[in-house]
Amino acid sequence: MSRVPHVLAALALPVLAAGWTPMSRRAALGAAFSAGLGLQGVTPALGAYGAAPRMQIQDAQRTPEAGETAGKAVFDAEARAVELQRKVCGEYERISSTVNAALEKGKAKDLRDAQSVLALSMGNIKGGMREVAKTLSGGDILVRDNGIAKFDYTGGTFTYKEVAQLPEDIFAAINAAYLDIGRKNVEAAKTQMAKADSAYASWLKLLPERR
Repeated sequence: MSRVPHVLAALALPVLAAGWTPMSRRAALGAAFSAGLGLQGVTPALGAYGAAPRMQIQDAQRTPEAGETAGKAVFDAEARAVELQRKVCGEYERISSTVNAALEKGKAKDLRDAQSVLALSMGNIKGGMREVAKTLSGGDILVRDNGIAKFDYTGGTFTYKEVAQLPEDIFAAINAAYLDIGRKNVEAAKTQMAKADSAYASWLKLLPERR
């Protein structure tokens, strides 16, 4: 069957009738050729006369798969944990070096400075260390037995996974060192700082990426 009638029809101006949306001559010609040649492409959205055909939204947009979104979220959390780990490790090592040096000097001013560093700087990185530990624990920091969190009824506390427990050990030793410095008990403060540094060294071994 000849395709000429289709082409001739496309060359005529679109006929206006009730309920019809007018089409441009170019759009009509394209539609005629597509129909005549059996071509299938993007469906144009009808618009005002003279307006170019627009791609339908389903043709222009791609909906992400559920797995892609979840995978990106996991990747972002792990990347943040690595970045945060570097930050908190660098800050802890600065704090430890400053406080231990002050304890070696043992003068009143040095001890006051050491207390200030412990009070302010450690407070700033506590949250970061706990966030790193939680991410490395897969979001659950508790030790579980058949899905039930282990609870120490003697101490009245839950049992944490090692990567989450070690930061708590660091914080406890730092708090004790702070109090010992306030009592001007330098030797006791040194002992507590050694405990904190030991717990920190053990924690470092559990981190996937070193500074």
